[in-house]
Amino acid sequence: MALRIKARHAVKPAISTWNGTLPLSQLDQIGVITHTPLIYIYNKPSPNCSSHDEIIEALKESLSRVLVPFYPLAGRLHWIGGGRLELHCNALGVELIEAESSQEIIELGDLFSNFEGFEDLVPHVDYEKPFGEIPVFLVQLTWFRCGGIGLSTNMSHAVTDGLGAFNFIREWANLARGEPLRGSPYLDRQILDDGGKTLVEELPYVDHVSSFPTLPTLIGKADSFEKRTKETIATTLLLTKSQVDKLRKAANREIQHDCDQECPHSRFEAVAAHIWRCTSKARQHRSEQMTALSFYVDSRRRMDPPLPPRYFGNAVVNVIASSQAGELISRSLSHACRKIREATNSVTNEYIRSMIDFLKEQKSLSTYQDRTALGNTKGIFHGNPNLGVASWLNLPVRGLDFGWGEEIYMGPGSHDFNEDGDVMILPGYNNDGSVVVVVLTEEENQIMGGKIKACYVVKPAEPTWTGIQSLSELDQIGVIKHIPTIYFYDNVAIKDWLSPPNKIICTLKDSLSCVLVPFYPLAGRLCGCNAKGVELIEAESCQVGELMSIPLSHASQKIREEDKKVTGDNISSMIEFLEPQSSALFSFHQRNPSKEEKADRRTIRFLSSPSGMHHHRHQSICATEIEKHQTKTCCKVKVNATFNWTI
Repeated sequence: MALRIKARHAVKPAISTWNGTLPLSQLDQIGVITHTPLIYIYNKPSPNCSSHDEIIEALKESLSRVLVPFYPLAGRLHWIGGGRLELHCNALGVELIEAESSQEIIELGDLFSNFEGFEDLVPHVDYEKPFGEIPVFLVQLTWFRCGGIGLSTNMSHAVTDGLGAFNFIREWANLARGEPLRGSPYLDRQILDDGGKTLVEELPYVDHVSSFPTLPTLIGKADSFEKRTKETIATTLLLTKSQVDKLRKAANREIQHDCDQECPHSRFEAVAAHIWRCTSKARQHRSEQMTALSFYVDSRRRMDPPLPPRYFGNAVVNVIASSQAGELISRSLSHACRKIREATNSVTNEYIRSMIDFLKEQKSLSTYQDRTALGNTKGIFHGNPNLGVASWLNLPVRGLDFGWGEEIYMGPGSHDFNEDGDVMILPGYNNDGSVVVVVLTEEENQIMGGKIKACYVVKPAEPTWTGIQSLSELDQIGVIKHIPTIYFYDNVAIKDWLSPPNKIICTLKDSLSCVLVPFYPLAGRLCGCNAKGVELIEAESCQVGELMSIPLSHASQKIREEDKKVTGDNISSMIEFLEPQSSALFSFHQRNPSKEEKADRRTIRFLSSPSGMHHHRHQSICATEIEKHQTKTCCKVKVNATFNWTI
């Protein structure tokens, strides 16, 4: 992604604010203490909206005003020893970056997949600087080529948790739209530390060493170092409202038989438990393997007295549910939900107060901090056999309008969200009760991937013509690699069709063999029709939900506009141009070229329309000989038999 920084602005509170040192609570200084980025993507504002200059000025002015009640965000953090921090409220301001991107929104694809250039959309935090020089809050406004807008933020997690951060951003948006503040933040962190040393004597004993346990490792492994260095793949899933309702119904199936009138299991409990079980199944854990699910619980309403609703600081505590994998998988979804409920219910007023006192007594808090972004690789690792879940289901993450409409996409922009076992659970894009789940797993343990059961080579059912078949000029431009497609089928429909599954494979093989007779080129190799056959792979996977696509409303219109440009004259002109270039293969968007291809690549420009519509395109000529492709299968089929667990 080509991105140009247009300007950097230091935005300070609009009027003088309190100046001094704000002590941080013990909960502020454990877990993630570095910055947590967010990304909002917006369609092009309507013509009656403000200009670029007016938009950036409105953002600066409203940000300056909202920093008055939220003045800690304009300060700087400083180390004070013992792995502890304090916040200097000095009104040095926040950093607002204005940038331009050469890309259109439609080219971004799935923002969860960490595509190349993803980091450019997020304001960079330079941790090489002295800590006291790093802004607590950074913002970046990116103008896309299509006119769309990207607004990303990066806020220090040591200053506040997710609820505090989203409340601040919404108040900023209110001011940008010309509306008043809906409430002021409660900034006094001492409310968490009230009680002093007497708490240790007055409150029941809680062993908080067990609150920060060493997570289980794989049987036979002494530590998790090898696992945390492996490449991961992000799988983005959408659970529809009906699927979420089905999960909750299954999770609550056993509650009606209890006599203690237990509360129904929540969306989070049902979805997290389902992901936990599915991941353990996909990882093929042994029955005796211990596995843990780590997640955060908001303590605001669990304290006595409760914290003020507008408390601005960290009020979440990390808890762990654990189980043997065999027990987790073999027993019901309700059982897994109960494990999560038990961990949640452990967070009581006594637990929180005694945890705070426990942390006060520690000489250093470094042991309890995640410093991955600071280059420390010895922090908490939630990878195989464990999961670390961050849920935003109860946070006000959707519907952020700064004056040019609500976002079409919202998600984390975290550079730290890249380790095996990281899970994000967010509300669906349309606030329709659906749930978006992002799961990072090792490539071989993909939840939407699977275990290869068998590989077959399927050849035409009867002899077909053999020989060299010349390709047209149009065959050899554009994408010349394989194009994958995928279809999902309901398990009920499959049962109505054929059973058991081995009959499905036999039917697919027989029908594929027959259809390859008239379509014999697909059984060849580039560029010879030799009936060597196609590859059919049978696999098993663990189905969690449906794949999600980002709802970009203008995508179909873009495709239609380009389609109208393809006329008879356009095609004839293109073929005439390409014929002299027969010694090379053309590639518009050939990904991951080899070193040899990169060395032979040269760029040309040509006019593709003789009718006066001069449409310029940059093309890459790759001197890749046809012989290099002769060993590659032209067609590959993969059949996944899904575990659609009875829930």
